[in-house]
Amino acid sequence: MPRHQIRNLLLGLISAVCLGFTGFVAYSLVTQPALFQPPIGGPFALADVNGKRVTEADFEGRYRLIYFGYTYCPDVCPTELIEMTHALEAFALEAPEAAERVTPIFITVDPSRDTPAALRAYMAHFHPRFVALSGSEAEIAAAAQGFKVTYRKIPGEDGQDYLMDHTAYVFLMGPEGRYVTHFTAQEDTAAMTRQLARLVQ
Repeated sequence: MPRHQIRNLLLGLISAVCLGFTGFVAYSLVTQPALFQPPIGGPFALADVNGKRVTEADFEGRYRLIYFGYTYCPDVCPTELIEMTHALEAFALEAPEAAERVTPIFITVDPSRDTPAALRAYMAHFHPRFVALSGSEAEIAAAAQGFKVTYRKIPGEDGQDYLMDHTAYVFLMGPEGRYVTHFTAQEDTAAMTRQLARLVQ
């Protein structure tokens, strides 16, 4: 076989292998996205509205719906907390025992304003099982880092209070504290309820 034909054959084989590998990666990203995601979650040490120290070990054996936000949030946070509340209520109608194994958790990214009293009053508007957590700036930063959550202060204009720009995902963690999935602000109550029914055993 002439040398140029051998070269073309080898190039064709290399191209086929590359295309096959690219197709495999694309397929895996769609069907098994968790395989390509960095670890999410991990240890944290915070405090509840009564000042009791709380760590991830306190939720062992339970599923957790975790959201990072703040009580002064004008729109996204209350919307997401309402979605979590409604999804848990709907899930409880379908599978009450499984729903009881889910603990909703709110972690503030604004500890200077979100005092225990402020958190207690705010969370009264949402699911009664909600656990609200706060801590020092360093403790919250460490917890947020584990969940790949980012946040930053946005100064207010004309003397208005500042806002917090933050990641707005709801994380579902398994009984052993491992990441299961997450929900974005674009997913409604029905979508969250369906996922809970499928994933919470």
